[in-house]
Amino acid sequence: MDPSTFLQFFVNGVLQGCIYALAALGLTLIFGVYHFVNLAHGFFIMLAAYLVLQLCWWGVTPILACIIATILVVLVGFLAYLLGFSRLFGASFLAQIVSSFGLAIIIENSLSLIWKSDVKVIHILSGAISIGNVMLPISRITSAIFSVAATLLFFLMLSKTRLGKAIRAVSQDPEGASLLAVNVNFIRMISFIISCALAGFAGTLLGQVSAFAPHDGHLWTFRAFAIAQLGGLGSFTGAIIGGLIIGLLESFSVLWISAGYVDAIFFGALLVMVLLRPTGILGVGRTR
Repeated sequence: MDPSTFLQFFVNGVLQGCIYALAALGLTLIFGVYHFVNLAHGFFIMLAAYLVLQLCWWGVTPILACIIATILVVLVGFLAYLLGFSRLFGASFLAQIVSSFGLAIIIENSLSLIWKSDVKVIHILSGAISIGNVMLPISRITSAIFSVAATLLFFLMLSKTRLGKAIRAVSQDPEGASLLAVNVNFIRMISFIISCALAGFAGTLLGQVSAFAPHDGHLWTFRAFAIAQLGGLGSFTGAIIGGLIIGLLESFSVLWISAGYVDAIFFGALLVMVLLRPTGILGVGRTR
């Protein structure tokens, strides 16, 4: 393999990995606060992609469409929280899984009813820029930049604001946090809303770099889980590492094997990690 080809696929993998990391952060946040995997996570991603598609059809500018779609996903998530998710903390594992899977099916069927089940693609930015022998699609570059910006804002919120410190406190020790006058139920609600916002914004970006269909929500849920588990489920830093690793594996698998085996690469990496290091790369069991 010549250096220019290697660099091309390496850069593509890093750009895609930035978006994957953002998609996994929301799932990681919910696991840290609620200690369960939200099976509807991928469908919040899909919902945002379809909303951007519809808004662009109506002539809304792309940036405004992404903002509106993210807000609408947050509203749907808030409604889901009020109607059911607020009661899931402390519930049995089966109740949590069934409830989140039920929400996933509702969103999937709604997407199929409104936009049909055929594959869609959002064509907002076309063309590519050339840096030496490396061709970079503009849509992938802008999506990666916005993903990095959103990730940095999320980490800034976690580390520098009272809300972020409260979220970390609740994820690590909810009883202790409540003794320090932290409104645990409010923090759980805010955490769920932030998780939906992260998933929604990731969906607005993923829809611009890959084709999607309603049933892809299941795939994106398990992709986000694979990324989070690879880095260390419950670790935000681990989600970023996992996203970059999966992005690179996906990129080079297209070069060395075939694009049809990309999902096998995702879950093969997860299987290897579970067998060799069940706690993930960073080896933590709670939110960091």
